[in-house]
Amino acid sequence: MSDTTLVTLLFGLIMGVAGNALYEMIKYLVQHPRTPINDALALPQARVLKGCIIISLIVGCTHWYNCNAFVL
Repeated sequence: MSDTTLVTLLFGLIMGVAGNALYEMIKYLVQHPRTPINDALALPQARVLKGCIIISLIVGCTHWYNCNAFVL
């Protein structure tokens, strides 16, 4: 299995978790329309979403650097 395939699978997993967390946040906000946005960002789903974004940026930058290390 190539590195690109592994990164693609990892991104798919991360985006699946992030999508589920975003769905749960939106569902909560729809059910509780008067919730301030700061309270919504304190939900556990928001932490999961932030973590997924950070992990995907780290994986993406690392993969990009490894793929282009010999080109630069």
